[in-house]
Amino acid sequence: MLTSQLPTQQIAFQYLAAKVTERCHGRRPLTGAAAHAELKAKFPGFSCAWYGFERLGDFFRRGQADGYFTYQIDGTHDRLVPNETIGYASNAPHSVRARSSGFIRRDFWDAFVRETGVRRAYDPNRDTVVYSDPVPDGCIEIQPVPVEVQKEWFLSFCKESPDAINETALTNLLSLPNWYAEVVRPHVLLRPQIIAAWKRARTAYLREVIDKWTRDHSLQISIDAPQEPIEIPPTRPLREGPTRIPAPLPEERVRAIILQALSKMPTQELARIPIPFCYFADFLGEAQSS
Repeated sequence: MLTSQLPTQQIAFQYLAAKVTERCHGRRPLTGAAAHAELKAKFPGFSCAWYGFERLGDFFRRGQADGYFTYQIDGTHDRLVPNETIGYASNAPHSVRARSSGFIRRDFWDAFVRETGVRRAYDPNRDTVVYSDPVPDGCIEIQPVPVEVQKEWFLSFCKESPDAINETALTNLLSLPNWYAEVVRPHVLLRPQIIAAWKRARTAYLREVIDKWTRDHSLQISIDAPQEPIEIPPTRPLREGPTRIPAPLPEERVRAIILQALSKMPTQELARIPIPFCYFADFLGEAQSS
């Protein structure tokens, strides 16, 4: 494939992000090998060398660094998962992926976003969230963000994003009991072009809520979770110019190969080969004279 015909790195990552999310909804993780097969099926002859990467893992790490998906490695196994899976990156125990707004501690994310019917509180002595009813002495109770407020976040995002679902369609959809799975996932998480924007908006809304909560209770704590930097290997520039075409074999060599193949074929197979009549003229003349 000529350099001018190669899909851009962004297009490759967007396609892969859609496949990653599709697999996630079907509860089938997309392994590194399966991701490679998907790319080769979509872009024949695909190679990470197109973009200057020697190893496929480095290509996936670049996609993670650009916010398209999360690349996980567990021993000898690797897989790609959506950044929004369970709301946080699994390779960082206390973090949620939201590149522009930073990372939010996983325990705080769950405590403020997920309503499980169990009371939760912050233990300042252990710097962690606990789930208990009644709330233990010395702990500060946390009230999760109401579902209706989270719906307002999503509605505000859709009004500001021209690529998101329109407001009219949202009127009935947001009344569904399982609104996040029925609305957000099909209309946002399956559309790579707005996944990152929604994650940034959602995390920014939540950060405001948690920051206010810490101020109200005079807490001097960090809700950010550190993450080890992703090391991206340097890329090599694509080689420009025409693709090298091997020199053709000499005619004598070609004839020898063909004759050798013919000598191994049975007569029935030889009879099926179309041969111009003129090449039989001399043999027919000899047969008639004899």
